[in-house]
Amino acid sequence: MKRPGYHKPFRIFCEIPAWIDIIKALFSGDTPPDCTVEQRSMIVGREAFNFTLISTISFIVSFFLVHVVTNLFQVFYLHVNGVNFFSSLQRIRFLPGDQSIWDDSMILMVYGFPYFISLIVGVLLSGWLASGKKDDWRVRLFLIWLAIHAIMQFAAGVVYATFFYDGFGIAYHWLFSALAVRIAVTFLVLLVLFATGGQWMRQFLKASPTRLFFQKLELRYKFLWFSVLIPWVVGSAIILVMFYPPVNRDIFITLFCYLLIFVPMLKVLPLNESVRLVKSEKKVFPVRAAWIYIVLLLVLLRFVSRIEF
Repeated sequence: MKRPGYHKPFRIFCEIPAWIDIIKALFSGDTPPDCTVEQRSMIVGREAFNFTLISTISFIVSFFLVHVVTNLFQVFYLHVNGVNFFSSLQRIRFLPGDQSIWDDSMILMVYGFPYFISLIVGVLLSGWLASGKKDDWRVRLFLIWLAIHAIMQFAAGVVYATFFYDGFGIAYHWLFSALAVRIAVTFLVLLVLFATGGQWMRQFLKASPTRLFFQKLELRYKFLWFSVLIPWVVGSAIILVMFYPPVNRDIFITLFCYLLIFVPMLKVLPLNESVRLVKSEKKVFPVRAAWIYIVLLLVLLRFVSRIEF
């Protein structure tokens, strides 16, 4: 007799046709019945594209904000302890032959404390978002990405630090010298991160500019495509280009680890939950000159982040 909850082996292959239908729906022009031209634009037209654009810009700007603030914390502690270094908003470069005296507390404060602060801020911000505060969906979307980046700064830093003695890895190796212990702690961190994916999807649903995405399951998957997956792919590519050169393996690993949050989101979409939305405008992003501002913003970020001080 089969136990309750028993799953046949390879059952996942039986779900392939359903996934194919979902992928087709992402690129189709299907809309709910009795949908006006203006509403259709929110799902498959210009306004849907503008919504993706806003989420992508929020992804990039909030990522830089978290990275820069973490870097500034390290710069502060290095300066207080009299360490010689060059710094930009992107990275810290130590002078060759530096004779500064590093003790255990200094290692932990410089390389570990900023990441713990980032984690605490991310958790507090996510709790504030989950409390049901009513904000404009654009503000909520930016704050969601900001909270995710703050938490991922720590979680992905743990993944990177497990094997690399660099950056946060210096403090991590100091705390856990045995590789087996580091791997066990990292696995626990990733397990907790994976378990929160559903909660993040609920927050993104609250940042929808229209309730039309809730009418069909295919439209919910399309919402995930517009608000999360495309911004992650496009935003990650832009961030890697803006940080190049050199090729920062820690940045690459951080961006890749976002899949640990995104994959569980797929299981939450079929759930029928009541989501309260703040009334939005008829247009998502009506400014036609937005492309000029966005390009200038990216160029400014690239230039400013490279200035050493």
